[in-house]
Amino acid sequence: MSWLKSMMEKEPPEPTNPIGTVVIGNIEPDMHDTAKEAVRKSLKRAGFKTVDAGRSVPVDVFVQKIKESNAGIVALSINTVPAKNNLAKFVLRLLWVYGRQ
Repeated sequence: MSWLKSMMEKEPPEPTNPIGTVVIGNIEPDMHDTAKEAVRKSLKRAGFKTVDAGRSVPVDVFVQKIKESNAGIVALSINTVPAKNNLAKFVLRLLWVYGRQ
């Protein structure tokens, strides 16, 4: 079991030919990042380029990172009720930003 734990703790290398880009993070006010980090590392091992938005990220900053990286996939880690309550705000902001293009 310690082998598995050490593998999960290691930072995987950047994929040389990524199959896609994923922006991953926690919407504010969520500060729990253990699950996010496990998923981010798994996505990286699977061949995705990952852009870590961080913990407790405001909706506008999250959307900005998505635009900057031209990500095709967004992964949100939501571990608290207040963060879940910001999900609708996040979706509306995405629709407003991408609906204007």
